[in-house]
Amino acid sequence: MPLLDPRTRRPVSDAGPASLDGVALLALCMETAPLQALSAWEPAGSLLETLFDATRGHGGLTVSDVARLRTWSANYSALAPTLAEFLARHHETPEGSAALWWVLGTSAVRPSSIVERGLRDLWTEETGAPPSIELLPRPNHRTPHRSTT
Repeated sequence: MPLLDPRTRRPVSDAGPASLDGVALLALCMETAPLQALSAWEPAGSLLETLFDATRGHGGLTVSDVARLRTWSANYSALAPTLAEFLARHHETPEGSAALWWVLGTSAVRPSSIVERGLRDLWTEETGAPPSIELLPRPNHRTPHRSTT
């Protein structure tokens, strides 16, 4: 499904540059502020750096980047605060990284039971008790697929 320009409701190429003015860029920065907690995780940090470069007038932000930023921010904000903090702390582990790809809505494949078991073990080791929340909740939103038109 192609991305739609919110003003014209017409399909836009998701690979093309996003034409956002200063106010829209500032609004996007505010909207995606929760992702700052993941800035040490390379995929999020790189995407946030692209956004910050755009605010400095250095372009490079695509429609696809904007969609990914909004999706990731909405999904990360929807997590239980303890889970969001846990995943941010464990972004460098294979389990934490796989969980982030899933909960942010980028991966269409749920992490394996081995990953889930690893997350449970990390949680239990860190807190001293088994998790009382779902460690791999289904994301509310998915990052839009690239347009084929």
